Amino acid sequence: MKKRKQTVLAKKQLKRLFVPHKANHFRPHVVRIRGLTIVFAALLVVQLGYGLITTGHVAILGRVTTVDTTQLIAETNNARAQSGLPALASN
Repeated sequence: MKKRKQTVLAKKQLKRLFVPHKANHFRPHVVRIRGLTIVFAALLVVQLGYGLITTGHVAILGRVTTVDTTQLIAETNNARAQSGLPALASN
């Protein structure tokens, strides 16, 4: 009986967080400022934690990377040649 009560309470909590209805003034708590802040912070922590675990340091994509167009075209043409496709040229 206690497990059923916990299930009902969990469903009510999820409804309050995600489903617009009269009890939450048709504004689910997840889309309010506090809810969005919590979701954004959680995503940021997960992203930074994953980067720290996998690379050993926190890195932001594109901060250090430089793209040389001639090198990019050369590498693309090498891959295309291996696939039997014609080479590309810059305009």
